[in-house]
Amino acid sequence: MKILHNIGKVSQNPVVRNASKLLSANVLAQLLGLLFYPILTRLYAPADFGLFNLFIGIGSILTLFGTAEYHYSIALPKDEDKAVACFHVGMLCLVVVSVLCGLSSLFSGIIAGWFNTPELVGVYPLLGLFVFMSGLWNLLNYWLIRQSGFTRISVYQLTLSGGNVVSKYAFARVGCMQGGLVLGAIVGQVIATVSCLLGKSRGLLSPLWRVERAAVKTMAMAYRNYPLYSLPRVLINNVGAHLPVLLLTPVFGTAELGLLGMAITLAFRPINMVVSSLYQVFLQQSGERLHQCRRISPMLYKYMGRMSLVVLPVFVLLYVVLPDLTGWLLGVEWHTTGVYIRMMLPWLYLTLLLSPMGHLTDLFMKQRWWLGFEILAFVLRLFGLLLGMWQGSMSATIGYYCLAGALSYLLQLPCYLYLIRRYEHQL
Repeated sequence: MKILHNIGKVSQNPVVRNASKLLSANVLAQLLGLLFYPILTRLYAPADFGLFNLFIGIGSILTLFGTAEYHYSIALPKDEDKAVACFHVGMLCLVVVSVLCGLSSLFSGIIAGWFNTPELVGVYPLLGLFVFMSGLWNLLNYWLIRQSGFTRISVYQLTLSGGNVVSKYAFARVGCMQGGLVLGAIVGQVIATVSCLLGKSRGLLSPLWRVERAAVKTMAMAYRNYPLYSLPRVLINNVGAHLPVLLLTPVFGTAELGLLGMAITLAFRPINMVVSSLYQVFLQQSGERLHQCRRISPMLYKYMGRMSLVVLPVFVLLYVVLPDLTGWLLGVEWHTTGVYIRMMLPWLYLTLLLSPMGHLTDLFMKQRWWLGFEILAFVLRLFGLLLGMWQGSMSATIGYYCLAGALSYLLQLPCYLYLIRRYEHQL
């Protein structure tokens, strides 16, 4: 009974309750998207997904410039008027970048030629709207976090996922195949944002209508480190994540990139959900041990051992069945996606094993190391892609890319072990 009482007390904690809302909504939204893929892959061809991946890759990078990372500053000021000014700084940047994206449509033919993808001309005019909606949510998200509007954030996550899949399905049914995935994504953004703004959110958002120009200028200078230092780091990470799409589309075409993009989505989306949760748990647990002057290596080594015992047999089985499994699940033309996922298995294993160890850089204030890891991973992946492109083989390119991803984690391991040993040597 005492245990149940303690569980009840913990569940009433505002931090736990709000975290549970966000985590539950995120998991449900991700699962909803994954469950609908077998339907969408039978409506859209791999080339349609390749075009979609290219559009999202370009849009995601431009969205970073949209708010210039100022959305992170919204939660920091003690005074609400200053937080509102931070929102307006980000909004001003977003409007400028979105307008420039719209004007760049005049050169959509040239840009499509860079990627050897004529189909991009048809969807490129939507880029400005995509960047604006993505950046707007980044700003609203952090404002709602400041206002403890976690329920509205959860509503957005679920509505976005549902609106995406329903819109993409609807566009396919009416014959809008080539741009249906892009249109569906934008319609999903609009539906989710509108649903989030309705009802109780109006009161939470009312302060945002107050604009003070002097405060906007002051906050732009006060938090200039975000565009100066945070933006380059995030840009390296984001460009690195979209390197295959940006580099390989002109060489191998949208159909091959559609197959690869699906492999990356199916492989890394569930893995990243697990890793993100493990990172937070280890950061909390290691922090407690640090404050209590206790060793942290037994906990981490035990995790690595048990994770290996569970994951390795599963991955061996997946190696055998993946191509046929993806062909059965997604459709015959997606058989190659399973081959690509199979090539990623060593990388996925090391991601599960070592990515949660990244909390050590935060624990021991070694954030510069993390930036170094990001740059190292970017360089290795770029080299792997260029080597494969030089050989002219898509399979070789993906193999080198996966090898580079795995190697980047292996090279991080000695650094993590050094941090652990140095700390425990001082006990």
